[in-house]
Amino acid sequence: MELVHYHIAKTPVSVNEVNSDIPEIVSDIVKKLMAKNAGDRYQSAFGVKADLERMPSL
Repeated sequence: MELVHYHIAKTPVSVNEVNSDIPEIVSDIVKKLMAKNAGDRYQSAFGVKADLERMPSL
């Protein structure tokens, strides 16, 4: 039960906090992909594509 509670209650660490070489915009995209609430996630692949296209060239 403790593991289930942890999964529901805790927000994951941002990717750029784990590895500072990862740009914040990539971290934001990953965070949105991993959102717990369905309404906070991308609703289709077109949303992911649009955010990736807005990302500056690395």
